[in-house]
Amino acid sequence: MFAVHADPVGIGHVAGLPRPGGNITGLSDLLTGVVAKQLEMLKEAMPLARRIGVLWNPSTSYHQRAVPAVQAAGEKLGLELRMVPVGTAERLLGHRWR
Repeated sequence: MFAVHADPVGIGHVAGLPRPGGNITGLSDLLTGVVAKQLEMLKEAMPLARRIGVLWNPSTSYHQRAVPAVQAAGEKLGLELRMVPVGTAERLLGHRWR
């Protein structure tokens, strides 16, 4: 059982969402499946945006799978993405923004 899981299929905790392959229950954010759509919606809301910063945590396993999906969506939309790995508040505050 899990309360909320970002990517149960991608991480390998279940075989698939319609048939998880065991006795497991919970909710899924489907992060890797929706990040591209979220970027598309952001681009639609801000059509003049050309460069977008994406904060992600390298120690979070599902973020590592979501990053390639975001990068592919950014390419498709013609966006320059600034991928910033931030695992702690200190790293965020200490990052050199350009």
